[in-house]
Amino acid sequence: MQPKILVALDFLAPAPWAVGYAIRLAARLHLPLVFMGVVSAGGAAWTEGGDSSPENLEEAHKQRLEHVVRQCQEEGVVLEILLSSGPFFQGISQVLDSSDNFRFLVMGAPQETPALETEGFLAAMKDLHQRFRGEILLVREQGKVARLADWEQPNRGRKP
Repeated sequence: MQPKILVALDFLAPAPWAVGYAIRLAARLHLPLVFMGVVSAGGAAWTEGGDSSPENLEEAHKQRLEHVVRQCQEEGVVLEILLSSGPFFQGISQVLDSSDNFRFLVMGAPQETPALETEGFLAAMKDLHQRFRGEILLVREQGKVARLADWEQPNRGRKP
């Protein structure tokens, strides 16, 4: 089975730079891309009475998804779309647990967040790292990619 790249995006805290990076990585490696769009707890995702299909996404989320589809078409990347609502890291874990052919997990990393939120992010990332055999790439902003180990280094005087 051909390996894939999973890019996870929380629609309520979008990181378009991470999605762009994942698309370029998929194009460069000639790997299919799985886009996972999650609306974390407390956010509205679907139009009233709609199911969890792309056509029923709220307009802002639908526009983000359409942008991803266009970018993949332009780069010649095969795209699979997964949509869900609920806790962000729990959704990612479920997808990773359901398939063992993901080579990379690409996510946006928080740019400016309080230390308490960063600790929660790192704890969730460590849990993912223990479950996932592939490589986790954290994209902090356009052109700035780090591995989980790099993110844990600030306490030693290095910036991620």
